[in-house]
Amino acid sequence: MRVTIAELLIECGINVLMTRKDGRIAVEVMSVSDSIRNTVQNATDLAMAIERHKEPAKSSKAKPTQADQENPHPKQHARAGQTGQTRPTNSSSDAGPGANRRRECDECEGYLQNAQRSTNYRNLTSVYKDLVKVVKANHKQDERHRTLRAESIKLIARLLLAKNELEIPDCITDLKAVDFKELVFFAAEARKWAHLSNLVYKFKEQKGRDALSRFAETLSVDEVIEDADMAESCKDELVRLLVSHGAHRETALQKAAQENCWKVALTLLDFGANPSNLTLSEGDTPLHVAVTIALEKDP
Repeated sequence: MRVTIAELLIECGINVLMTRKDGRIAVEVMSVSDSIRNTVQNATDLAMAIERHKEPAKSSKAKPTQADQENPHPKQHARAGQTGQTRPTNSSSDAGPGANRRRECDECEGYLQNAQRSTNYRNLTSVYKDLVKVVKANHKQDERHRTLRAESIKLIARLLLAKNELEIPDCITDLKAVDFKELVFFAAEARKWAHLSNLVYKFKEQKGRDALSRFAETLSVDEVIEDADMAESCKDELVRLLVSHGAHRETALQKAAQENCWKVALTLLDFGANPSNLTLSEGDTPLHVAVTIALEKDP
């Protein structure tokens, strides 16, 4: 059976000269008494003879002359000469829209790196300007640039939110609304509510009151109401801002009642919140809540 299998493999063209990890071929690891040694030995001898025959053929190839090296395709040159044309050369790798995008991305990467090196400076105006240049670049369809843009927006947000003062540089409002919204979302994630409202008001001041009209559609006012460090008057102002720009408020009225934020509750009712399921504790009805709000408003 082993002889039959060996003969079948050899007939199918198996490479009998293939070496193992120790550098030996099949016939070298077989014992003299092995029943298939003769079969493998014959195939090995034949394969080695073929290899020896190939080597002289390789070495017998004439070396190209200097003329051949200078003109490796004489027929093509002859045809070009007949028509009075020269063969086209390969276009430069620096040409074309792809190369332009690479150059633009290189510039943007330089701006981002400069900004990253300069974040310890007290005056960050130049840093913000460099980052805004990256975000505003026109080649946003390029994957590399999308990464640079995302990193730049993150760095702008980190620098803005790390400062206690709420001043927003004018150059930040040069961003498009879709890019500016991302800064607002970063502020919301960090619960930097004062920074959030300042960002929105600054952008509206520069772009008009209708700017960022639906910026809060993915935000919820519940987190604002729950913030124990914020005065209720500030909560009320921020809730007005968020709700008027599309923030979710399905559970906000209940949350305001639970947190005793009655001023916020009244604001939510003014915006059309539904009080039908509102309770303060188990067994309460909306009437109990209404009485409590009335007493809070006019004790």
